[in-house]
Amino acid sequence: MTIDSGFKHITVLLDEAVEALAVRADGCYLDGTFGRGGHSRLILQHLGPQGRLLGFDKDPQAIATGQALAAEDGRFVIVQRSFAELGAEVAERACPARSMASCSTWACPRRSSMTPSAASVS
Repeated sequence: MTIDSGFKHITVLLDEAVEALAVRADGCYLDGTFGRGGHSRLILQHLGPQGRLLGFDKDPQAIATGQALAAEDGRFVIVQRSFAELGAEVAERACPARSMASCSTWACPRRSSMTPSAASVS
């Protein structure tokens, strides 16, 4: 059973925030407070096939929304963690700082479940 509260989320400063990012088509981005995905969806619209977006949230409803988005778009991964744990998550995904410009490994599983060859960064 689903409960419809009648609540509609309106993303604040959506265009301004994403415009300020100056999204590169092949860039890697982190959404520290995924929520209902308003900013993430717009970032994904600006990303090319090589771009990646990693979303964070702790709320189970946000995670469900993020999982649906990830199923639609392979460039996106949702993580149920606090944005305060961004650094740890990126490290667990074997994503060194230099991968900000080249991030093909961001869509990979966590390091603990990777094979040695999958963990290498090109």
